[in-house]
Amino acid sequence: MNQIYNFPLFKTIEVDDRVVIFLENILKLYKSENDNHPQSNFKGSEDTYRCGNFLLWDNSEFNQFKNTILTDLYSEHLNIPTNKVDIVWSHMLEYGSGASMHPHKHMHNEDFGLVIYLNDCDDGQTEFFLNDHDINSLIRTKFCVTPRKGLGVCFSSMILHEGAFSAQGKRMFVSGMRIKN
Repeated sequence: MNQIYNFPLFKTIEVDDRVVIFLENILKLYKSENDNHPQSNFKGSEDTYRCGNFLLWDNSEFNQFKNTILTDLYSEHLNIPTNKVDIVWSHMLEYGSGASMHPHKHMHNEDFGLVIYLNDCDDGQTEFFLNDHDINSLIRTKFCVTPRKGLGVCFSSMILHEGAFSAQGKRMFVSGMRIKN
C-alpha cells in the first residue's frame, strides 16, 4: 500500500511562548560565545547579527530542542513521521536598527524551511513569492508575513523569499530540513 503525502507549499503556524523564550535565551547565550557571521545577502546597520549554524555549536540544550520540539514541529506541519526529519540548518538573525535580506531560496541545502519570529514588528515583513516564473507571477503570488512573536512559517525551500527592511530590531529563528529516505 502506498503512503499518502500532503506537503504544504506555505503554511503559517503558531508556536508556544515557551519555544520563543527558549530561543531568545539561546540567542543570548550564542552571542556571548560567538562572533557575528556576516552573509552577503543580509545587509544592515552595525548592530545586525547573524548566528552561524547552531548544528555546529556544541550546546546540549539546543541539541535537545532540535531533536524533540523542532523535529516535532516539522513532523506535525509537514505530515511526516519524526524519523523522516533531518534538520540540516538552524540559525538566528537580528536586524538591529536596520537591515534587509535579499531574495533567495534554500533548495540548494534543504527541502523545507521554518521561520519563527521572536518579536513583534510593524516593518520587516517576510515576502514570499509562490511562483517566480516571471514578473506577473511574482506580483500575483506575493504573500507578506508581518513579524509577530510566536508566529511561524513552514515553507518549501523552492519558494523565493526576502526580508523587507526592518528598523525595529526584528529577531527570527530560521531552520531547514531534508526528508530522509
